[in-house]
Amino acid sequence: MGILRLPDGMVAVARVVKSYGTAGEVIVKFDSTYAEYMYDLAELPLFMEFEGAKVPFSIESLSPKGRDGAIVKFSTINDLQHAEELARMPLFASAESIAELLPDMASIDEQSSLEALAGFSLFDEEGNFAGKVVEFLDYPSNPCLEVDRPGGERVVIPIHTDLVLGFDAKARELTMEIPKGLFSL
Repeated sequence: MGILRLPDGMVAVARVVKSYGTAGEVIVKFDSTYAEYMYDLAELPLFMEFEGAKVPFSIESLSPKGRDGAIVKFSTINDLQHAEELARMPLFASAESIAELLPDMASIDEQSSLEALAGFSLFDEEGNFAGKVVEFLDYPSNPCLEVDRPGGERVVIPIHTDLVLGFDAKARELTMEIPKGLFSL
């Protein structure tokens, strides 16, 4: 399937989970593909999308937290209020920058960038709301998304670039071709 490329050659590499402390730090969860490269990614400008514009953020400091997380201090975020505004926001990097910094990234398989979809609203090919993406499930040869349906049930949906019809990072929306009958199982 290849890296899920976002508009303008951007790749989702992580997402801000929540604020941490009172000095503007945040907890960031890196996509499992990029977790081992978090220090390298800290050297790149990372982007978040606000009102349709990609805003660059520089990492001032990074302290690993767990297997794929980190406590991050962005150079322009200095208080709790601004840090809280970043919660649940995906972090993007330029695919070109990643390729230059990490040349082996060209061979990444389908799990790339999909963890950043947690929190996105999922719509079917007809524009109907199908649910909220809860988590990316990295099943070998069958990557899936766990989705909370409007009625409260949780379903697992296979994800593949051939099924992705639309992606809007600003609105945090994903439109996919959903296999017929999947929700009636």
